[in-house]
Amino acid sequence: MSLITEDGTGKFNAESYCSVAQATSFHSVRSTVDSWGDMDVDKQEACLRAATDYITQTFGGRWGGDRKSSTQALEWPRVAVPWPDGYLTYRPDGTIPQELVNACAELALKAYSGPLLADLGRETSSESVDVISVSYVPGSSRQTKYPTVERWLRSLLVGASVNSISVSRA
Repeated sequence: MSLITEDGTGKFNAESYCSVAQATSFHSVRSTVDSWGDMDVDKQEACLRAATDYITQTFGGRWGGDRKSSTQALEWPRVAVPWPDGYLTYRPDGTIPQELVNACAELALKAYSGPLLADLGRETSSESVDVISVSYVPGSSRQTKYPTVERWLRSLLVGASVNSISVSRA
């Protein structure tokens, strides 16, 4: 089945923020081009769907602005999304920001190696096999984080702007 990519019109059946061509372009100027090129198109499309699912599940509810339409399948396109420049200017309505496309392409390659949101079992506090021993820091997250992706998306999230101001009561 061909990947249905959101183009900013608010498709009711969109599956990804990034097309195979966009992801190929993204990876072609990075050292990841060979890994991305090793996949056939069906696998690339599946990885882009997984990346979009991860973005939706991880960042949903934190986006700036409002959904363009109540019938669109994905969280983007949006309207009234502020630029993080501190001047109360807004991104063009009904567009898919390049940062979102880049984050999706980045995650799609990571999805090739395994699930982006893995099921978690019981937390291991200590494990020993022969002379090898593993222990984990109490309270640390067991879910993999993707700082590069978080940085790509930072300017699209509410409260994530470096130029935001705090308001307090005197």
